[in-house]
Amino acid sequence: MGDEGADCFSYDFLEVSAGSGSLPKWYCGKTVPDPISVNGTRISLRFSSDNQLSGRGFFATYTTVTEESSNKPTCEEKFYSVRGAIDYKRDKVVCDTYTYTIALPSSFQLSYKYNGKLGAGSGVSVYRSTTELLTTYRHTTEPTGSKTLSNMLKIVVNSTQQDDSFHLSWKSKDKGICGGTYRATKTPGNVFSHRTFNETDLAPHQTCIWSFTAKKGITLNFLTFDLAGDVTEPSRDVITSHRLRRRGGKCRTNYLEITDGGRKVGRFCNEKKQSVYVSKSKNVKLKLVTRRDPGKGFQVKFSRLT
Repeated sequence: MGDEGADCFSYDFLEVSAGSGSLPKWYCGKTVPDPISVNGTRISLRFSSDNQLSGRGFFATYTTVTEESSNKPTCEEKFYSVRGAIDYKRDKVVCDTYTYTIALPSSFQLSYKYNGKLGAGSGVSVYRSTTELLTTYRHTTEPTGSKTLSNMLKIVVNSTQQDDSFHLSWKSKDKGICGGTYRATKTPGNVFSHRTFNETDLAPHQTCIWSFTAKKGITLNFLTFDLAGDVTEPSRDVITSHRLRRRGGKCRTNYLEITDGGRKVGRFCNEKKQSVYVSKSKNVKLKLVTRRDPGKGFQVKFSRLT
């Protein structure tokens, strides 16, 4: 999300306005924009999206500043980037105790690397939540690191020596949460097998469920279907162009299972054609199971029957 201006109106965009009298700004794309600050007491965000390809969305944080707080020394910093680094030098900060917080959306998993040189009585404590301590570093430490298994890191520095210093870098991985519940209407909607469909292949070892409901029935138009899976011989289930054809058997490694009104229709894999499934009930469920090397995934456009 870094492109700015009128070109954003052709696609998905985020409009940022600081209130009456100020001109709004529009953001789209994939580059993270610079921090936005306003002098007033109000800021509004308006998000608009079309019904074509989707991105991962956006994540934003906000803080308020009072005249009193702006005159106090800052003894903490907060980061919201998926990767970055902290270079701490005691002689560059005012506070004996300094706190860094790294916070990402819930689907991310952080890991970090640390090395430092601390004097007697100093310590760097690393937490993976506001209270759960991972470890405390003291003295001179060779490069080391850890996975936090969470979307947060808090680093608390207690420094007693003017030559205390350390370097901590972090990176993260999006676990790619998938699934959801949808109400089908006349206007088609899009569902993707994973949030990074246009950028990365499906992740292994996942189970995701999508539920669709409508007044009459539901049409599922698979625009892309790339799901590799071993098949039990001598037969299998596949989706073929514009109709479902049973070849028996089951896809067993990676598969998409369709349930129509409580009735299991079949498991599907190994098909890369555009395919359509029309439900016989008002409720359809898709269950995606991946184990190893699943492939690119799928994109399905859904709408209710008219």
